[in-house]
Amino acid sequence: MYHRSVSRSAWLGVGLLLCLWAVPRSVVAQAEGARAEAAQADGAQPEGAAEPGAETPVEGRHCVGQARPAWVLHQLLVAQINPGGVENSMRAGLCLPLFTEPHILLAYSSLEVGAISYLSPAYKELGGYLQVTPVSPLQLRAELGGVVIWPFPFPRAGYFGLSGYDADFQSDALPKGEARSATGWNLNLIAILRFRAPRNSAIQVFGFSMLSAERWVIGDQGFYFNLRRDLPLARADWVVANEALLGFELPFSGELRIRIGAFDSFRHVPAADYTGNQVGIFAMLWHPAPTGALRDLSPFLRLGIHTHHAFRAGTPALLAGTFVSYDLGGL
Repeated sequence: MYHRSVSRSAWLGVGLLLCLWAVPRSVVAQAEGARAEAAQADGAQPEGAAEPGAETPVEGRHCVGQARPAWVLHQLLVAQINPGGVENSMRAGLCLPLFTEPHILLAYSSLEVGAISYLSPAYKELGGYLQVTPVSPLQLRAELGGVVIWPFPFPRAGYFGLSGYDADFQSDALPKGEARSATGWNLNLIAILRFRAPRNSAIQVFGFSMLSAERWVIGDQGFYFNLRRDLPLARADWVVANEALLGFELPFSGELRIRIGAFDSFRHVPAADYTGNQVGIFAMLWHPAPTGALRDLSPFLRLGIHTHHAFRAGTPALLAGTFVSYDLGGL
């Protein structure tokens, strides 16, 4: 059932991801701090991205577009089909400017610390995070949270013990009546690279790559089904994931911008040598500051196809969501 080795097309996908990591280094002097969290996953632009045509800022845009310290809130709401699910993730904390020298490489440098929350109908994760943006193109974040899973009246929604990595985790094999509750913890180590170029052009190319190493320790069974990542894991296991975007940003109306391009969503379980991957297209609207407190509003739509999966390979997938940041005021 599992792909015990990554196929030639999978390695090509990995090569594309590595290219996204390399491109920002070649245009680092034009980096604009394009964010995406989620996606996640999921194509959101980071706080305080500079408007096209703007001059290099004398004051930084370190915290949701402001040069000053600020209390901030970031929210990502997503719904998806194949696999089905919804999730609301939030980060709330204090953002402090890191380097205040008037240089484009330092314009988005910041230190942020606070609380995280991931909520779906079948699980909850609550904990804390520390995020450092040493230079505009690079963002580093560590998240640590406690996880609670409970039964929800749908197949595959809840805690299901499995016989091993090769166990069937389709809906018929994980009926709603057999779901249990479980607890555990999750550590996420995240590195993000992003760019927009050329800086003073109405039409820009942008790229984003979020690489994460995730440590999951859940439940009391040797193996279980991880609903959030849609794959079987050992009770204590690592997952390596990467979300990559490459596309164009175009003017739409006033400050409102439209973004279109291609994405790659990669998952790998090193202990099982299992790879899951999606590729496809996305479209989003982005407004840097709709109101004084509302920042980086980004509704988006993503249509892809599973290239590697235990049973979904060759089938389409749809994901829609909205990312938004809030400036909750200064100190």
